[in-house]
Amino acid sequence: MTSADLAPDASPVRVAAAGAREQWRAFAPAVIGATAYGILTVLTARVIGHLVADVVTPAVRDRHLDGAMVWQIVWQLGGVVALNAAAVILRRIAAGVAYNNLIASTRRQVTRAYQLLPMRWHLAHPSGQLLSHANSDVEAIWNIFQPLPMALGVAVMLAFGFVSIFLVDVWLGVVALVVFPLLIVINYWFQVVMRARVEASQAARARVSAVADESFDGALVVKALGRADAEVSRFGDAAGELRDANVRLGRTEGIFDPMTNALPT
Repeated sequence: MTSADLAPDASPVRVAAAGAREQWRAFAPAVIGATAYGILTVLTARVIGHLVADVVTPAVRDRHLDGAMVWQIVWQLGGVVALNAAAVILRRIAAGVAYNNLIASTRRQVTRAYQLLPMRWHLAHPSGQLLSHANSDVEAIWNIFQPLPMALGVAVMLAFGFVSIFLVDVWLGVVALVVFPLLIVINYWFQVVMRARVEASQAARARVSAVADESFDGALVVKALGRADAEVSRFGDAAGELRDANVRLGRTEGIFDPMTNALPT
């Protein structure tokens, strides 16, 4: 299944699977980089703990720090940090390539579909609305690909981190397991609420594009009939709807971030 085979009401999982299959050459390195990032993030803490216990603490206790100790700190800590940075770079570049390739491919498919439709269909649909579908709506479809590799990396980091926490202290691991379901509930609420509000914002954006295109295309007719004020008012109403929809999006994000930040890190 590719992006061309997706149903209009396809779930985010099916969208992600179709995109990953279509752009697997770029998506696979992004997943590898994200997985490496997740593991190396946990290992960075392990390396710091090891250096503090085996190098820094004896040096402070004995009031002695030689070149070998300094070199051990530099190559171990510097090595894991450099590998982590390389993993982040690989993830971001590969994910960006996959995301933009999907957008370009889908826009071409939408444009080809427009060209195959009969003239009476085009007369019934404003060109501004069609432009919005091919532009912002396509971006909204594949927006999941921006955070997807990062989300996979975080999942690996959580699994690897939980094992590490339980190996250090069982009760500390239990506390982590109590906090984690709260994060899942908050994210699920955010997804449900945001989906409806993002769809409303996309619809309002399409209306603004349609009104603007109609006004600009028919500028001579508007002038000749003295309808300039009415067109300005119509565009203002559409722009106001878009503003209100985006404000509702911002309010939802403004509630979500403090809720997640309030959880014990």
